[in-house]
Amino acid sequence: MTVRKLVDTARASTSVSATVCVVGAGIAGLTAATRLARDRRVRVVIVESGVETDDPDTAALDRIDNPARNYDGNRRARGLGGTSLAWDGKLLPISKGEVAQRPWLDVAHWPFDVAELDRFTAEIETMMDVDRASYEEDVAALLDASGQLPRGDADFVQRWPKRPKPADRNIAHLCRKDIKTRANLDIWLGATVSSFVFDPHNGRLRSIVAIDRHGHSLTVTADEFLIAAGALESTRLLLVADRDSGGMFCRDGDALGHYFNDHLGLDVATVRPKDPRRTNLAFADRWTLGASRHLHFELTPSAQQAGQIGSAYFDFGVEVPDRSALTQTRLAMHAARHRRAAAAAKSALAAAVDFPTLFDTALWRYRARHMYWPANAVVQIKIRIEQLPHRRNRIVLSDSVDALGQPLMRFEFHKTDDEERAFRFTVDKLRDFWAREFAGITTLDWIPAVDDPDALLVDLSVEQAHPAGSTRMGTNPATSVVDPSLRAHAVPNLSVASASVFPTSGSANPTLTVMQLAMRAADAISGRLSRYTYSPTEIASTGSAPQTDALRSSTLSVRSHGRSTSVRPKWP
Repeated sequence: MTVRKLVDTARASTSVSATVCVVGAGIAGLTAATRLARDRRVRVVIVESGVETDDPDTAALDRIDNPARNYDGNRRARGLGGTSLAWDGKLLPISKGEVAQRPWLDVAHWPFDVAELDRFTAEIETMMDVDRASYEEDVAALLDASGQLPRGDADFVQRWPKRPKPADRNIAHLCRKDIKTRANLDIWLGATVSSFVFDPHNGRLRSIVAIDRHGHSLTVTADEFLIAAGALESTRLLLVADRDSGGMFCRDGDALGHYFNDHLGLDVATVRPKDPRRTNLAFADRWTLGASRHLHFELTPSAQQAGQIGSAYFDFGVEVPDRSALTQTRLAMHAARHRRAAAAAKSALAAAVDFPTLFDTALWRYRARHMYWPANAVVQIKIRIEQLPHRRNRIVLSDSVDALGQPLMRFEFHKTDDEERAFRFTVDKLRDFWAREFAGITTLDWIPAVDDPDALLVDLSVEQAHPAGSTRMGTNPATSVVDPSLRAHAVPNLSVASASVFPTSGSANPTLTVMQLAMRAADAISGRLSRYTYSPTEIASTGSAPQTDALRSSTLSVRSHGRSTSVRPKWP
């Protein structure tokens, strides 16, 4: 394996070939690329726009055109590892009910049985060093042994996301062995894809061209391409590809860019403990099974149907003052890791002043395997809802360009009455749920807008940077962009692995599902590669594959054990 920076190339133009070209070195891209590279006969080239994650010049490429200034979910990260470097670390599968047909909603269901994704879960959990137990309410016997939480409620069901340790959230760190040792895996950093070259005879993608701000270009010719650059950038790239191909992606339908959505979140109440000990035992994060577990309560399917809404859940956020011993201890540890002795000593001294909190924190962690919420902590309840996919919410290419001359994305984004109804219904259900289950240990201080019938909660909500839907998958090319294997309907050797393919988003953090889909897309590509047929006798006699028609004239250059062989594929 070689990690290269485009800026370091001696020539202005560089060309390379691969079996598979993966665009994006983030969560989906590295997951898929390292999986593909397990087959030593497959040469994988990753093209990544970023170099250093805090490079202001690279970050400037994330600028968007949002005339209404009403979308705040544009939080991308370029570089090796992508958004995993800023990920909060919640692993949770999308609920089965959120991907099935929901008769009370006019939305598409997922075009395959998502139970297929379960086969990837254990591998991801092992990679991220989290426990293998359930995410659902059936694990409550282990995580809530003291019985602080209700089971079998009609309106809310417990779900238990897993949080990897901070180091294990960085996908580049997790894939470091593959990155260092796979001889058939190359990574090009600082290379932003600018154009796509198509074969006009067979409609396949022939190559991509990437550029940097120093005038260098990289052309990658490959047999298969996987766009895995995050939901927003993947959508922008497919819009560019549609432009470069003369409208191939919109030939049979115009779903590309449409149905864009995000999760919406709102802090609705502050928790006031009457019994701090029981409040902590009930709601705080815990390490009972090893990995950190974070409780949230999701609306049951029957409650969603009663409200005629999509999915929603609530969970808990904790803010501790800067002067708190917990905050100062974290600051001291951070300073020590970065060898700033004076700062570490100052924070350690400040933490020692509040020794009782430190003692209680250590005791809870050791005896109860729980996070400790000190008396000065502010505990907020946040509701997060599924924004339903509306066709008029879309991303298009802007007339404005970035520093590389590439078109920005223009957002046409609207919050609707559907989201307001979802917030109001969830608040009402939460109020009743709290009164019957937790009134004895806490009270809730609601934000004023909750009790104001004229206030619009949806206008106060914030996008959660979980963009989805704008390259949605389906079986009908008229209403979707990619098929159930994530291969573009219009271009048979181009696939997409990001949350942009979600037909519906549910309410869970999308990271686990994106990783599962990336593995599934990689396996589908591997399956297609394995079905290519070789004709060595024919090639030896003619020097190349026969030129009988445009499809059969396409040849591959496959590297096997260090040698290049020209073969004629039978395209699936």
